[in-house]
Parts: sequence; C-alpha cells; structure tokens
Amino acid sequence: MATLRSVIEDGDVPGSASTRPTDRIGDPRPVRPAPAEPTPALAGLVSVQGRRRERNCDAGAYAVFHDVIAAAVVDGSGSAPEVARFAADTAPAVAGVTARRGSPVLGIVTASEMCSDPKILLPSPSGAVVAAVSRPDGRWLVAWAGDSVAWAVRDGQAWLATKPHTRGQLLRDEGADEDTARPADRELLNDLARVPLYGLSGNEVIAPMLVLASDGLKLTAEDVARIAAEDPEPSACAKALVRAAQDKGVGDDVTALVVHHPAVDDPGGKARGGESVEDEDGNEKEDAT
Repeated sequence: MATLRSVIEDGDVPGSASTRPTDRIGDPRPVRPAPAEPTPALAGLVSVQGRRRERNCDAGAYAVFHDVIAAAVVDGSGSAPEVARFAADTAPAVAGVTARRGSPVLGIVTASEMCSDPKILLPSPSGAVVAAVSRPDGRWLVAWAGDSVAWAVRDGQAWLATKPHTRGQLLRDEGADEDTARPADRELLNDLARVPLYGLSGNEVIAPMLVLASDGLKLTAEDVARIAAEDPEPSACAKALVRAAQDKGVGDDVTALVVHHPAVDDPGGKARGGESVEDEDGNEKEDAT
C-alpha cells in the first residue's frame, strides 16, 4: 500500500473492503469473506483527509456477492467524530445490501435507517451517498442522494452518471450563471437522512469502469478519462485520481473508489454478451423517485 497524505484504505485486493476514518492506513473491514480462489482486482479505494478538515468524514466500501460487485461512497456532513463513525459504518452497509439485493436503491434506503430519528425532521449525522451494482452485459445500476458522484468511463471518455442534489445545481437548471450557482453547491437538498422524505435518483449505464467519489474529487471529464487511460488498474487509478484532485488545491476530504465490471474482460474492452440501445452518453435511463 502506498500512502497519499492520509490514505485510509487501499482496496487493491479482491473481495470486500471499506475505509476507516483515521489518519493512517486502516485494516479492511470485510462485508463478506473474500473469494477462496485468487481473482483479478475489481476495485481500488483511496480516501484522504482534506487539508482544512479535522478528520476524514468520507468512507467507501465494495462487496462481491456471487457474480456481482457493488460499491458505495458516503460523504459525511461535517467533521465531528460521530460523522466520521457514521460514514465508516454506513458505507459497508450500503455496499453489502446493494450486492446481496442487486439494487443500490435498496442499499441506500436500508442504510438511511441508520440515521433515522422519529423525533427529529432532519436527523444528524448524515451525509451524501452514491452506490452502484454490476448487472449483466456491462451494465451498472447507480443510485444517489446528495452530491457524491459516479463517473462512467468507456472508450477513452468519461461522463457523469449522476446529477447533484444541491441548491447550486437547482439554480443552474433554472438558468442561473455559474458565478451565482457555484456558491450554492455546498447546500445539499437531499442526503441519507432525507431519503425517506424525498426519495433518491437512479440511472443505468453501460461502461467497463465506474468511479464513485465524494464531491471533493473536483476533476473534469477530461481529467478522469485521461487518468483512467493511463492507470486502468483500480488501485493505481484511485490513487492517481485523488492525487490529481489534491494537486488542484482541494481542501475537502477526497475519496475515489474505482470498480471494474466483472463481465468485462478488461477496462477498455466490451462486455461479454449482447449489445443494447443507449444514448450518446451511454446512459440507458434515468429516474427520480
């Protein structure tokens, strides 16, 4: 494992792993036992404390169940110790349920119970979340609440498979200019605690590689595509993505979880099986509930 400032977890082995909210490399906390037979690494995970943060309140996890892989990133709101613990507990819960049920929606909804409080309208701690699970023929199901993101990578290109639930994005959708919208990006309109009230969003994409990330990974589509092409191995790619975000001077916690589709021979290849109809961005459908 290589340290990038405050690397929390380097998920460079097959099986399941999650981050631990400390300032050192932590031990994996498996959601389920790793496969008995050695298999190529499908996921790489790096999470780094922000320069302006007291502790890292991001967390990520992935889980392999039968022939699918699921992944999740949770970006806790705030920097308090209880927020860090919440993120570290919630990410593997989302990934584990998502893998077993084959649904990131069910993974997120189940984990939202971890911050429920019938006496409080908007309980804390909470945070943004994004989760994904592999499906046949190179497909991924993606769901999210808040501003954690999923990048899809295919054929040398990268595109966002998510749309942030923020006041800034709402202003953009209403036609506001970037100078007006950008300061409002910090205001979340949805998160794990609000999922029972407002639901969440979902998407289906076809891509050999996904990058799940906290909002601290402030990179362009060109950045993500270039780094993925240069370092397609999951752990190397995750490290390079986090390093690139830090080089841009990001002060927030940064998490990158790179996952390869298990039905694809290599990250630049095509899925085994048939083809399907999709739009120019590789997205099949998008829903908000």
